[in-house]
Amino acid sequence: MNNAILDLDPKNADIRYLSSAKLQGFNLDPQHGGYNGGILGASFGTSSKSKSNRRLLSEAYRTMQKQGSIGYVSPPSPGGYLLTRMIGFCCVFESNHRGQLPHLIDTAWWIGNSEQYNIITYGYRKNLSAQGTHPPSDQLSNIMLAPSWARTPSDILNLITVASVADNTNDDSIQKLNIGSREDREYMGWTFLEAFDRGRKLEPRGVYEVLMRVDGIIDNRDMDYKPLRDYPTVFGSPVAVTRTWIPIPGRYCIQKHPELHATFMLADWDGDDWKNIGWSKLGSEEGEQPTTLPAPTQIHCTPQLDSILSLNLGTSQPTPACSTQPQLSSLFSRNNEEED
Repeated sequence: MNNAILDLDPKNADIRYLSSAKLQGFNLDPQHGGYNGGILGASFGTSSKSKSNRRLLSEAYRTMQKQGSIGYVSPPSPGGYLLTRMIGFCCVFESNHRGQLPHLIDTAWWIGNSEQYNIITYGYRKNLSAQGTHPPSDQLSNIMLAPSWARTPSDILNLITVASVADNTNDDSIQKLNIGSREDREYMGWTFLEAFDRGRKLEPRGVYEVLMRVDGIIDNRDMDYKPLRDYPTVFGSPVAVTRTWIPIPGRYCIQKHPELHATFMLADWDGDDWKNIGWSKLGSEEGEQPTTLPAPTQIHCTPQLDSILSLNLGTSQPTPACSTQPQLSSLFSRNNEEED
C-alpha cells in the first residue's frame, strides 16, 4: 500500500493548511519544546529557542508514532489520527440554505480520495496558507460552490452545521459523527463527492498528504451509488495538509488517442518504471474500461501529477467521483504543445 510508506516531513513540506490550535492541544511548549502530557502522553526535550509550528508539528507527529495513535493504511477509531495521501482539493460550502448557515463560509473542506478511502475533512478557513492570506468572508460569493441542496434532508444539514460550528469555535469538533440511515449516506455521497467537484477551489486538485483527526467512518459497501461503492468514507478535521510535487506511485493518464473518443493510454508508475501500459476508455461512472488496442511495452516520459488518476496500481475499479479525474483538457493542451 502506498500509504504505508508515508513519512511527514514538515521541515521541507509545502504546508497548505496548519491548525496551530490542534498543535496547542497536544500541550507542546512553543518556547521550550517541553511537553506536559496532555493528549499524547509523552515528553520532549527542551530548547531555549522558540519553536516554529513546523517544528511543533514534527514533534507531535513523531510522538503520535511512538504512542501508536496514528494510522496509515487503516484509520484508527474516532479520536485517533490518520496520515494519508489523497488526490483532492480544498473548497468552501455554498447551499440553497446560505442565509440560515452563514458560518459555513468560514469552514474549509478538504475533499478527496486516498488509496482506500473517500476523505472528507473540515477545518477553520483561516488556517489556509495559500499566499499567506485567506479570502475575507464578504468576498467569497464569487468563488463559492453552488451545488443543489434542494433534495438534501435537514438532518444532513444539521450534521454539517454541528461539525463546522464546533470546529470553527474551538478547532476541535465532536469526536464522532453519527449518520444513521442508508439514505442519509447516499445523500452524503452525492453532496460531497460529486457536487463539490463542480465549482472553483480554494486549493486546486492535486496530491496532498493529510494528517487528520478521525471523527467518524462510514462503510459505503451497501450503497447503490456506483462511485462510492467499496470506498469507506473517513470524516475528520485536519491537523496539517501538505502538497506533494514529486511524482508518486499511481495510475496515470499518459495521452489521448489521436482518433478514438474518450480513449486514453494509461499506465502505472511504480516509482521507478511504467507498468501495465494500455489503452482504456474513461467514463465518469464506469471508470476505466480496458480495450484490446495494441499498446507499447515501454514508454519514456516523466509522470505528471496533474494527470494522475488514482493512487491504486493496476486498478480497473470505478474511480470515485470527486477528485480522481484530472482536467483532461489541460492534458490535451500539453500533448498538443509537445506535438508542435
